Amino acid sequence: MEGLKISKMNKKANLFTDLIVWMIVVFIFAVTMIIIYYVVNITADTIMDDVVPTMNSPGVNVTDIANKTVGMLKPGYEPLKWITYALIIGSMISVLMGNFLVRVHPVYVIPYIFVMAIAVIISVPLSNAYEDLLYNDAMLGATFQGFYGVSWIFLHLPIWVLLIGVLGGITMFVGLLRDNKQIIGGF
Repeated sequence: MEGLKISKMNKKANLFTDLIVWMIVVFIFAVTMIIIYYVVNITADTIMDDVVPTMNSPGVNVTDIANKTVGMLKPGYEPLKWITYALIIGSMISVLMGNFLVRVHPVYVIPYIFVMAIAVIISVPLSNAYEDLLYNDAMLGATFQGFYGVSWIFLHLPIWVLLIGVLGGITMFVGLLRDNKQIIGGF
């Protein structure tokens, strides 16, 4: 029985940190996807511009073969821009759904507000770091700018974290009404 209590408490503690974990994981995920996109583009360009012209085979059109293979890498990775954005939006929805499905006691309102305030404070340096990569990085800046949806989310990250935190808090504590099956005020 005691193990059950610890398990329930761990779930509630994890619930409060979901917002902070979400920010960090999404930031790492987005930067990783942007770097993968950049590496694929640079690799494809290098192969097409530098390697293919030096390959001469009698009776074989190397340029045509390269266009049909390596030339398809860049268009194949274009959807990564909107897929990354869609996965970030999906993860936002999963945080909200997790908040709705967990049962918490009203005493957890104050810690939730405290953790949400910390998450908003932590989101500011993450947003600033992304902005530095977006505008000040000579190598990756143009690639970051190509990820429009992701850039829009990260440039407004404190607002998104506040919005998810408030909506998550509302859905978390609305679940109390669902579980108690009573209306506030006793009516």
